[in-house]
Formats: sequence, structure tokens, C-alpha cells
Amino acid sequence: MGESDLTISVVNAYDRRNAFFIFLEPEFEEVENNGVNIEVPTRIAANQVSLFPILPSITWNFKF
Repeated sequence: MGESDLTISVVNAYDRRNAFFIFLEPEFEEVENNGVNIEVPTRIAANQVSLFPILPSITWNFKF
């Protein structure tokens, strides 16, 4: 007949939120100057984007 094997695996089993990429986003405060409202940056926040939570997989290999 043939040979086969079944493999079950889990990637990121502890569900860590590893950074895929980080982007910087400024935060603004509105200030009035001579009757004109101006947005002034007050700080820059680093935001993280994570991918791939717990990811189980099943593989079936066979030879014939």
C-alpha cells in the first residue's frame, strides 16, 4: 500500500502578542490663536499591530 503520517502542531501556543510592525501616530491638541483654531502635536504614540494568535495545524503526509 503506502506510508503515511499525521502531524498536529500549534504555533504561538502561549498566545503572545508579538509585534508584526509598529507605527507612530501623533496626538493633537486644538489651540486658538488670533481667532483661528490650530492643531498642535502634543505627543507621539507608538501603536503595535500583532498577527497570528494561537494557530493550530494538521498535516497528513502520504507516499504511494
